[in-house]
Amino acid sequence: LKKSVKLYHERRDLLCGLLEQELKGVISFRKPAGGMAVWARFDEQYPLPAIAARVSAKGLFMTDGANYSYGTSNHNALRFGFASLNEKEMREAVAIIKQVI
Repeated sequence: LKKSVKLYHERRDLLCGLLEQELKGVISFRKPAGGMAVWARFDEQYPLPAIAARVSAKGLFMTDGANYSYGTSNHNALRFGFASLNEKEMREAVAIIKQVI
């Protein structure tokens, strides 16, 4: 259990570091104390449905955020899971997002 917790903390820290370095000003988030995902809100000038379509064309599946919106409320946000991703996959995912923006 301790090894698993350590691994997930390392993955969380890596993802948060990548988001801060590569997507500053595009995505806002808070480093989660627990869980296996980061709640990432995209700046309104970067509509998530358009970004999701562009990253899909590059082989990265990313939700368009519709599941997290309700009524007239559009959060332009998604749950960015890190638990199942290794370092290479996280770096590639963030690089693709940065590339399409």
